[in-house]
Amino acid sequence: MRLAAVAIAAVCMGGCMKGEPKHDTSTAGSAASGGSGAASGGNAVALAPARSVATFAELKAAAGQRVRVKGRVQHEKLGDSVVVDGLDVLCPDLRLPDDVTEAELEGRLELWEPPVATTNDKGEISQGVTESTRRWVLRDCARV
Repeated sequence: MRLAAVAIAAVCMGGCMKGEPKHDTSTAGSAASGGSGAASGGNAVALAPARSVATFAELKAAAGQRVRVKGRVQHEKLGDSVVVDGLDVLCPDLRLPDDVTEAELEGRLELWEPPVATTNDKGEISQGVTESTRRWVLRDCARV
């Protein structure tokens, strides 16, 4: 019984935590294979063409849609991001080489609310962010 619990914990590590920005990447390859966001060759699922966004207003209007963003790369703990109109758009599915400073990324845009840090009775603070923190995230992100 104890061995089964350890095995389950090992499988869930990093992927079962509430609020985790990563997701099942088993379909991420098909999103990247078209290059332009459209299906090509033997892909069974056609993706909608990505909409280019370059301003905050365009980001806000494109929530939930496939988008293409271009800008300065920032290498972060949760994944690499691209700065668009002063805002960073996180791409948790992708790690770019350290020498890459500019990139164009494509994926489904969403506004993500990371888990909020809590304080227990002993005054210990959990990992998390301050309340009301939200980030733009590209799901099924790929470099184009």
